[in-house]
Amino acid sequence: MNDLFGLTGKKAIVVGGGYGMGRAAARLLAEAGAAIAVVDLDGDRSAAEAAGLAAKGHRAIGLTADVSRPAQAAQVVAEAEQGLSGLDILVNIVGRNTWVPVLEMDPETLETVLSRNLKHHFYLGQAFAKTLRTAGHGGEIVMVSSVSGIHASPNHAAYGASKAALISLTKSMAAEWGCLGIRVNSIAPGTTRTDRNQWTPEIEARAAQTVPLGRVGDQTEIAKAVLFLASDLASYITGQTLVVDGGATILSPSPFQ
Repeated sequence: MNDLFGLTGKKAIVVGGGYGMGRAAARLLAEAGAAIAVVDLDGDRSAAEAAGLAAKGHRAIGLTADVSRPAQAAQVVAEAEQGLSGLDILVNIVGRNTWVPVLEMDPETLETVLSRNLKHHFYLGQAFAKTLRTAGHGGEIVMVSSVSGIHASPNHAAYGASKAALISLTKSMAAEWGCLGIRVNSIAPGTTRTDRNQWTPEIEARAAQTVPLGRVGDQTEIAKAVLFLASDLASYITGQTLVVDGGATILSPSPFQ
C-alpha cells in the first residue's frame, strides 16, 4: 500500500491555495507527496502557505495571479511549471457567490459572477493542457463546481448558471483531452463550512436539517475529494462531477415523499 495515492514526486498547481478549501487541498496533496505551487490573488497568503508547507518538509512555491485575466492565468501556469520543473496536476478552487434576484441583476453583476466562477477554469485548463501536450505526458485537472449548478438556484441564478456551465465544461475538456492522457473532473460541494462562511450555530443547525447526514460539511472534506480525484485511485474516472453534500441532493422536494 506504499504511495497509495500515486502522488509522490508529482507536481501540482493549486489555484486558490492560500485560503479555505484551496489551502486544505494544497496541504493534503503535499502530505501525499506532491510538490505544490500555491497560487492566490493575495500574494501574502500564497507566500505564507508555501512557507508553511516548506517548513513541514514539503516542496512548495508561492505565486500570485488574478486568474480571471487570461494573460495572468496562462503566465502563472508557466511560472508554476518553471518553478516546479514540470506540472502534473491542476486544482482550481476559485469562486464566489453573489446573492441577487434575477429581476434585479445588472449586466455588470452577471459578468462579475461569470468571471469569478467560470471563465478562469477555461483559461487555466487550456494553458495547463497545452503545457502537458508540449511536455508529452498526461495529468489531472480538478475543478470545483457546486450543487447550485445541479438544481435551481433562487436569488443566485448567475452563480448556479456559471456552475452548471462548469459541469458541462468538465465533460467537454475530458472528452477532448482524454487522448492526451488528461483526466478532468469536478466536485460539487453542498452546504459546507469554510473559512469564509461565518455562520451562527442557529444557521448551521437549520442548514443541517436539510442534510441526511444531519450536519453541514467541512472544507477538509472537499479537500479529501480533491485528493481522490487527483490521485491514482481515480485513474479511470474522467468527465465526472462528484457531489459532496451529505446526501442533500438525493432528497425529494415533495412534501408527500
